[in-house]
Amino acid sequence: MNEINFLEQMNLQTQLTSVLNTNHSTSQFGLVLSEEGARLRAAGVTIPILILGASMDTHLSCIVENDLIPTVFSTHTLQELQNTAARLGKLCRTGLNGASRLIF
Repeated sequence: MNEINFLEQMNLQTQLTSVLNTNHSTSQFGLVLSEEGARLRAAGVTIPILILGASMDTHLSCIVENDLIPTVFSTHTLQELQNTAARLGKLCRTGLNGASRLIF
């Protein structure tokens, strides 16, 4: 069971959102899936959300639309993010995977 499903079952999502938005010691939030980040954005979380897992091309619109910060593992993904952001008229911040940055 992932964290979001657990929070929904426990009806704590609103409380988590409040904590994430007001706890000044939390500067960003890391998740594996972009869908989890989108759900937190929909719940009102405004702090930066870093997506730690690899992102498939089909998820890039979700990432850009929800102002998530994907970890980029390839030049292909970087180019596709740039294309998606341009198509949506938005900017997209990225995190580079340490090992992958050697090939850029």
